[in-house]
Amino acid sequence: MSKPSFLPIVAICCFVLSCGVPAGAAAEPQRLQKRSYDVRPLLVNATAADRLMDNIHLLFPESWNIVGGSASQKITPNGRLEVLQTGEAHQVIALFLRSLTQIPAQRRMAIQQGRDRFLVIGNGGGIDDDGKRFTTVVYDVADVVNFAGEGEVGTTILWLEERIAPESWASVGESGLINAFPASQVFVISQSEEVHREIQAFLKGKRAGQR
Repeated sequence: MSKPSFLPIVAICCFVLSCGVPAGAAAEPQRLQKRSYDVRPLLVNATAADRLMDNIHLLFPESWNIVGGSASQKITPNGRLEVLQTGEAHQVIALFLRSLTQIPAQRRMAIQQGRDRFLVIGNGGGIDDDGKRFTTVVYDVADVVNFAGEGEVGTTILWLEERIAPESWASVGESGLINAFPASQVFVISQSEEVHREIQAFLKGKRAGQR
């Protein structure tokens, strides 16, 4: 598989995951492709593999075999993520994985340019019971969360879940999900656009308070 071209972490990239067809015409099912991704740099602890697959699952929640779909994913003992998905889905997954590995390398440039440090991965995260569409976003939080500090990551996640739309998170049985990836020093969050705006405002305020 050829390497995808570089995309800076501050880009806003949304993929359209379906194609229009003429009225009355039946859409042909998309052929599934099996691809393998090296995710060894992301598997830094015992729970990293499950968290990684949870977030990939949320990009296309209705397509996986665990909910009756045809797509599948697994992580092999040698650190390869094997995914059976459509070509369009693989584009989004590749962007997601690339963002987790490239964010540390591009962090300094983003700080120097004073830009918001997040990357929208896609809008395939499903719709909750209230009809709100979920989006998965990778947030570079290395400057506002001490990943080496004991308990700080968990404390920050708990703060977000308790103060921003507390009724919307998986911790209370709903669809919102937030995971920390220490290797990249990022949070990966699947939430509604309204909640993402509140999260971005919170992070912007924390950064302003550190200046």
